[in-house]
Amino acid sequence: FVESDLAFTANGLDYTSIKFEDNVNSSPDERIKNENWSYVFQSQLNTDLTKKHTNQTGFRSTVLNYNLLLRTAESGSFETVVDQKGSSSLHSIYSHSQFHLTPQLTVLGGMNYQYFDLNGQGLMEPRLALKWSSQKRYALGLAYGLHSRTERLNYYLNRNSRGEELNRSLGLTRAHHFIGSYDLEINENLRFKAEPYYQVLFDVPVIEGTSFSFINLQNDWFINEKLINEGRGRNYGIDLTLERFLNKGYYFLITSSFFRSEYRGGDGIWRNTAFDRRFIANALIGKEWFIGKSKSNVLSINARLNYQGGQPFTPIDEAASSVAMEALEIENKAYSNRFDPMVVVHFSASYRINKPKRSSVWTLSLLNASMTEEFEGFAYNSRTRLVDKISEALLIPNLSYKIEF
Repeated sequence: FVESDLAFTANGLDYTSIKFEDNVNSSPDERIKNENWSYVFQSQLNTDLTKKHTNQTGFRSTVLNYNLLLRTAESGSFETVVDQKGSSSLHSIYSHSQFHLTPQLTVLGGMNYQYFDLNGQGLMEPRLALKWSSQKRYALGLAYGLHSRTERLNYYLNRNSRGEELNRSLGLTRAHHFIGSYDLEINENLRFKAEPYYQVLFDVPVIEGTSFSFINLQNDWFINEKLINEGRGRNYGIDLTLERFLNKGYYFLITSSFFRSEYRGGDGIWRNTAFDRRFIANALIGKEWFIGKSKSNVLSINARLNYQGGQPFTPIDEAASSVAMEALEIENKAYSNRFDPMVVVHFSASYRINKPKRSSVWTLSLLNASMTEEFEGFAYNSRTRLVDKISEALLIPNLSYKIEF
């Protein structure tokens, strides 16, 4: 049989900021106009070639349309980083097969070919996975895959101060993924899972001679430097999960991850990434009560506790920041410092009213109910002439009502 899908997506951002100096004079600071809309068509042929061999072969084509205007005063004058309107496309063709070699052993293998029209790069990506299931409620797995990723379009279309296009030929970031798994069904309500992994990233965009790398990129729009695909990275660790399914009115889920995340920037030095928190642990628990005259309504309460290692950050050059009147980091000490570990608590409660032909659900959720402060960045304070650490404790309440027919 054949499965086919057609989708249309659109998103945009229109943003302007103005800087006020001490003398109350204003000047343009940033201008972002980012409009993207895309058409996606994919189709897949699913075939049972034999009782032990199934195959999925298909393609996916995405037409990317863009209208981009990025201007910034970071270098002193109000310069245009990107001013482009046009379209590009991303295509992939794949074929994957699953072989049931024995009742216990399953092998999955295949190949994916991806072509990015904007830079003319075509990549072949093999995939392979093995899974062995025992009759004694446990399973072992091993998988490998080569993957690639496109970046946001403005990074390929940026220009320098002379109007020269810099990075249209920038290659895709690539990564080898190695994943193992051990899945144990302790009893009908309790399951344990362990997943060790190792990821090797290569062809990562970096700026030559600096610690900068796209591995640490979060929301920087105004990159107008020449980028090269010479960065590397590695992520390795183990994920652990203990899950109790809903039974007798309650459930719980405990997950933990112990990991390292490292990268090599344009200067060839290995460092911690911005995401190298070393550990993350979550504990989720929920309880349900059947209430009402006929015991058909359901009251649910859920709580989640998150404990994670300290976030790495780059120390500030206080002297240089005072002269430049802006927060300047010590570039060659990127992500060498670390904040304290943090605890975040979330809470939710819901009440479901079940009727013969419909149900209604009231839900109250509190994100960051513990009011934990999260690091937002550094900013220069023109009054104290010092650099301030910007942290925010944001509590997000949400009340919703839903009707189900």
